[in-house]
Amino acid sequence: MHTSSANVPPTNELGLYLFLECIMESPIVDHLISAILNQIRHERDGFDIASSVVKGCVDIFLSLQADHSVTVYKQMLEPQILEHSLAFYSQEGKHLLNTYDSTEFLKRVGS
Repeated sequence: MHTSSANVPPTNELGLYLFLECIMESPIVDHLISAILNQIRHERDGFDIASSVVKGCVDIFLSLQADHSVTVYKQMLEPQILEHSLAFYSQEGKHLLNTYDSTEFLKRVGS
């Protein structure tokens, strides 16, 4: 390759580095995370979402390395998803417990 003979990083590697340094920084990454979390919330609320678009965004987080051993997903997105999931399922569980008798509750949580 041209880049290796010139002692410079490959174009793809440099592109990923620049994307990580310029795009995956606040406030842009905050907007991306917020958009992903909003889409997850909309789907949990029963609305149709463009899941392929959400998957594509998540795949970008998974493909970028924050450092040599941790992906950007693991560092930035996963903690947010887990936090929002905990809040959602805690609220959903309380709602089901308060709304249904034990038989109906078990039917709903088992499906």
